[in-house]
Amino acid sequence: QDPKALKAMFQECWSISDSRKAFAQALQSRGFALARGDRRGFIAVDYQGEIYAIAKYTGVRTKQVRAKLGDPKDLPSIDEAKAKIAVQISQKLLGHLQQTKKEHGQRSASLAFQRSELVQRQRDEREKLEHAQKERWVAESRVRTQRLTKGLRGIWHRLTGKYARVKRQNEHETLLAHRRDRTKKDALIFRHIGQRQKLHKTIREEKKNHALEIYQLRQDISDYLGMKLSMPTTLKDQFERPSKQRQNRLKRDKTRKHDSGFEPEM
Repeated sequence: QDPKALKAMFQECWSISDSRKAFAQALQSRGFALARGDRRGFIAVDYQGEIYAIAKYTGVRTKQVRAKLGDPKDLPSIDEAKAKIAVQISQKLLGHLQQTKKEHGQRSASLAFQRSELVQRQRDEREKLEHAQKERWVAESRVRTQRLTKGLRGIWHRLTGKYARVKRQNEHETLLAHRRDRTKKDALIFRHIGQRQKLHKTIREEKKNHALEIYQLRQDISDYLGMKLSMPTTLKDQFERPSKQRQNRLKRDKTRKHDSGFEPEM
């Protein structure tokens, strides 16, 4: 936190307050608890357990602080203030945890609905393409069949070689039609695969983000319930710790290698 911004905040709370009660409420609305310091001075405690001397951050003399706020003996001690904040924060975090689970359920239901819609839409598109290709294949086959004449004319066409030419033309057109239909079907399949992969990626990311968020909230709740009021452990620290342990292990292995003259077993 910016020290200048903190001082400005404390000074604002001081200027708008005409009593200890008003000052304590102003601090509380900004996430601070008014408490009694070890030397019977006035201090403020934030949600991380950090301590701020009122006189220092308001820029007011100690006598002026006492004149407005009175005797701090009936205020909670630093440990009591921290314990109270820990309970309050843990309760808020439990509320966030329930809300996160609820929102995840809503998003999961929405993604499941999108998935079912996508499956049905892709099935309809495949059936529509298959039906259209069958109808066209029947129509084109009828045209090719009509080219091959029968009877006396068919015999004449065989003798003149026209029948063979028409047959080769039909075979070529059949091959081209088959390739055309196969290309369109493949294009549809690949487009459908891309759509499913995109949705599945969104579903995986949603599950991953939810798991990380739940983990962080539970870790923070554990920290506060255990009165660990320093900065709550972050996920980055959780992931960096194994890396540091691995680096230390590699250093030990190098030392053993240097001392013994052979590679350590992996």
